[in-house]
Amino acid sequence: MKILLILDHDRFKDDYLSIAQDAAPHVDLLWYRIKGVPDCEIYKRAIALRTALPHATLILSERADIATAANFQGVHLNANTPPPAVIKGAFPELLVGYSAHSVEECRIAADYITLSPIFHTAKPYEVHPLGVIPAPAANVYALGGVSASNINLLKSCGYLGVAGISLYNELPFS
Repeated sequence: MKILLILDHDRFKDDYLSIAQDAAPHVDLLWYRIKGVPDCEIYKRAIALRTALPHATLILSERADIATAANFQGVHLNANTPPPAVIKGAFPELLVGYSAHSVEECRIAADYITLSPIFHTAKPYEVHPLGVIPAPAANVYALGGVSASNINLLKSCGYLGVAGISLYNELPFS
């Protein structure tokens, strides 16, 4: 299974570069999830990440313009952003990912989709895990509470791979 590691700005803060460098040999995609930060800071951090990892497949949250300027390979969208088809039309060179929270949402046209939460994950709000369900499409990553202890439950469900923030603590998977 492929691994999409989420480098969450709020969680990793200024350690994001060292974590990305440690994880890069073990993952297929690195999604830099950074929100609520001035555009110039996002750009600066994205350039630092690209410089540190010139050969990694890098994805940036929501900002296709900054992803392109920083030479990232993709952008990750959600229900509060323009639809994937609009972004793909404006930035055809980018991989376009999408955060889905239901099987129905996985019907959206995107290069890849994260479906969450699959398992329980600690959040400041009530979480309703989807459970071990078949992948609704071949381009879906299972996200939410995925760990080394439960990844085997997903291997026969048709997911493209798994995604998560805390996966970093368990790399490499055996």
